[in-house]
Amino acid sequence: YVGFPLFLKLKKKKFKVIGYDNNEKKIKKFKKKFSSPKKIIFTSSKSDIKNSNVYVICVPTPLNDSLEPDTSFIDSAVSTIISVIKNGDLIIFESTCYPGCTKEMVVDRIEREKKLKFKKNFFVSYSPERIDPANKKFKIKDIPKIIGSECKKSLKLTDDIYKKIFKKTYILHKFEEAELAKLIENVFRQVNIGLINEMAMMCEKLQINIWNSIKASSTKPFGFMPFFPGPGTGGHCIPLDPTYLSWKAKSKNFFSKYIDLANEINQKMPNYVVQRVEKFLSNQSVNIENCKLLVIGLSYKKDVSDDVSFKLQTDVGRLDSGVSDDRWAVYLKKAHLDWKVSQDTKISMGMIGLNMLNVQEKTWGNRFISKSALDYYGYSATADLGFAIYHKFGEVSTSFLM
Repeated sequence: YVGFPLFLKLKKKKFKVIGYDNNEKKIKKFKKKFSSPKKIIFTSSKSDIKNSNVYVICVPTPLNDSLEPDTSFIDSAVSTIISVIKNGDLIIFESTCYPGCTKEMVVDRIEREKKLKFKKNFFVSYSPERIDPANKKFKIKDIPKIIGSECKKSLKLTDDIYKKIFKKTYILHKFEEAELAKLIENVFRQVNIGLINEMAMMCEKLQINIWNSIKASSTKPFGFMPFFPGPGTGGHCIPLDPTYLSWKAKSKNFFSKYIDLANEINQKMPNYVVQRVEKFLSNQSVNIENCKLLVIGLSYKKDVSDDVSFKLQTDVGRLDSGVSDDRWAVYLKKAHLDWKVSQDTKISMGMIGLNMLNVQEKTWGNRFISKSALDYYGYSATADLGFAIYHKFGEVSTSFLM
């Protein structure tokens, strides 16, 4: 979601661009769909990129099973560049990483293994991606591009390229400052989402409709930005980036309580939602053992086909044994739910993440609400209730605030 859109923008500005990935299956798909037979555009062969003089690194930076940074993709990308780099080449590092990563994993390694001198023989900038998939208001060109480097020539070379595709660039003279800038953006979001999720759980105990309160708070024209409760955080950034910063801080014997607590709260939210479903159905005398669950919307945000880091689907399976589930996500699997399934009387509970669906799907979801559903985001027909459970028995409809 980062490399390919950037690739297209550079091609549009008449740069000669080659898309490289060591995943041959992925390259074959790109070649089949986009490549001209007369000209190599996508490749998994290092020999095809050896004449390039600018290398842009756009690789995933996930967490490993121990919830620590997995920098193996960065290692692989730098290894590829080391095999082809020449005197005078520029490297632009776009992937989210911890403060100090660019110097440690890119600059120092190239100097050590290739015996080239940074600022003299090769040039490096860190320019964190800020792409928001499916955002129609802020497209790539509209988002200011941060560029950081200790090297003036690296900054100029990168700025000369990116000024052609971005409306505005912002220069920093330290790698670490640019690296931290991206992390601050997503720590801000993770912490505030964690706060509002904790308040949602608190409001359930206090029997207060938090959505109405948020709406009221949002009328303040200054000093407030609304965040909304949900079933946790997902995607390539918010659940991951704060951990990169916290991990680096711990290496210096500093422990970030805010980051760690926000991560803990948001990671627990899917399970909390499932627990509320179990409790509600039990209170309504619904036989959980024979309950059939319908999950609508599994991608981490609306209008994207990506479910990365979205913990909901793993926690859905934690409902008591015997519960079966149908999962419908048009954007995720490009599939449609059979209407016969939606009319199946055996479906006694639906979990709807309508925030993840497009307008047409929301309309269908509203029709399904007439059965029973857990609406995470307040996009149902009774949107003022928002984070609520709906269950219908005949003509009697009840709701239960989350």
